[in-house]
Amino acid sequence: MPFDTRMLSPAAVSFKESIHFKEKKKTTKQWGRCEPQSLPFARCRSGISSCGLGWNNGPLTWFACEKQHNNTSLIPSAGSILILGANKRNHMPTGHVAYVEKVIAEKGPKYRLIFSHTNYDRRCSLETNIEAEYNSSTRTLDILTGAWKGWGKGLPVAGFILR
Repeated sequence: MPFDTRMLSPAAVSFKESIHFKEKKKTTKQWGRCEPQSLPFARCRSGISSCGLGWNNGPLTWFACEKQHNNTSLIPSAGSILILGANKRNHMPTGHVAYVEKVIAEKGPKYRLIFSHTNYDRRCSLETNIEAEYNSSTRTLDILTGAWKGWGKGLPVAGFILR
């Protein structure tokens, strides 16, 4: 099912309406941060607000906190938060988060995921209905559509935060 903004909670609608796709001026080789960012989007989209650990909270910190509360899994489910592990090769030193819209079990340990995520490294993009293949035995993700399609192969997965 495609992403439908009517499915957003009131908090997520408020967040969606407050998103500004403004880029900061390029002063070095890197773009400055802007909204939307992946963590606030995932928290608003999912309604999962536990383990808010302050301004420096990252995806892996959030996952570690939720793991201590038994709110994680290695098996995806719709409505969960996908946590990608740290990956210096792809410039994700603290990991990355995405909201899992749909899960389709495939043969063996593989799952087809449909997810939504935001990212400031793509000039403040919001991507919806991204398809990926998750292998629960190797804990890797191959992104099949969207901006990360070309290089998003074999990405390490820390796990999933559950509702």
